[in-house]
Amino acid sequence: MIAIKRKTEGYPLIGTAFWKGREYHIASETKTNIGPLKLTGGLSFAMKRPLGTDDAAEDKSFKMLVYDNYNSKDGQTFEYGAALGLEAFGLSTQGWYYTGKLIDDFDWKTSLGFLSGYNDFAKVTAGVEKDDMTHYWYGGRVGFDRGSIHARAEYIKAMDGYLPRSGYYVEVSYQIKLKQEASIKPIVRVGELNLDLLSPSLGDPATWGRSMTTVGLLTQLNDFLSMKIEYYLLGETTGGEKTTNHEGKVVDNRFVKDNQLLLQIKYEF
Repeated sequence: MIAIKRKTEGYPLIGTAFWKGREYHIASETKTNIGPLKLTGGLSFAMKRPLGTDDAAEDKSFKMLVYDNYNSKDGQTFEYGAALGLEAFGLSTQGWYYTGKLIDDFDWKTSLGFLSGYNDFAKVTAGVEKDDMTHYWYGGRVGFDRGSIHARAEYIKAMDGYLPRSGYYVEVSYQIKLKQEASIKPIVRVGELNLDLLSPSLGDPATWGRSMTTVGLLTQLNDFLSMKIEYYLLGETTGGEKTTNHEGKVVDNRFVKDNQLLLQIKYEF
């Protein structure tokens, strides 16, 4: 109910983290029109997706913590959710809440337990247990689509065990129509994803704070041929230090700039 059709090949950071992963679920959705207003409500029952890792963009060097594709695990748990949406005059808004329990014990012992600093936090914090099974996530998005203009913003916050994560993105695009079926659509998206409890550890990319700016040009050349050019500017806060190597050169390991370029040509017939 939450995943959306994106225009770009790349996902926003919170899309990768929270709604990209596939799941098995039963969903019910109701739509009602009240004059110009369109109301949508939905309920969902799903097999909880395991915590895993995925790539922030196309490069596979630095993995991030995500709700992974569904894969049955011992101790499998379930997730329940609800969503409510409203559309009118080109404006749209949607909110949702999902809750359940962590998979016992894959989520809390393997996925979270191996995160740098996760179990250490439980050892030094009164009332916190390393096998905490808490799981919920909620968020909302607003959008505007009118003519050639598109804009959308989204925010998500999650709690898994005692690890909070949160993030957002904002994107805008404008479609420029050319002759016949041809068009070009510039698009810009900015977003962040943060682990709000753990300090980033240089040796564990899943603990890093991340930002991502996507600049793209989506081109429809004719009925059969389209092209996407996307440039991802990734900033990652690693927890490293600024040091001097044996040659006397300054090495700054506090941040990683992992910029990437994608060119995709698609032919359909």
